[in-house]
Amino acid sequence: MTPNEQQRMARSIEELSTRIARLAIGLRVSLKTDAEVAHAMSHQAPAQVAQERRATAERRDASRVGNTADRRQSHLHAELRGLLVMRYDMETHYVEAVGAFATRQILEESEAHLARDGFQPGTTGVDLNRLFKDN
Repeated sequence: MTPNEQQRMARSIEELSTRIARLAIGLRVSLKTDAEVAHAMSHQAPAQVAQERRATAERRDASRVGNTADRRQSHLHAELRGLLVMRYDMETHYVEAVGAFATRQILEESEAHLARDGFQPGTTGVDLNRLFKDN
């Protein structure tokens, strides 16, 4: 693997992890432990009644604002779950493509950059020591 390939892989993981961290912070969801990640993955938004598509005066009523915020939160939680799955898939692909040692280097480089940007360890749901405990 060339240094450019490793840098590209690190940037991809870093960008994904940055979005995960921002979503988690915005949603006030902790991802520091496996249990917290599992809870975030199992979060289910309350079922919503399908919205009427016709333009009526009631549709523009101020009482709908709360529903819009709830819907936004639901979408953000769904995005967080999807990004966590995507990052797991990327990490798995990296291990298969370049091996565990190179993948760890990529993830460490990404985590170090996130720390320099002010993100606390564990904000993204990855604990490298736990992830690579056998290596």
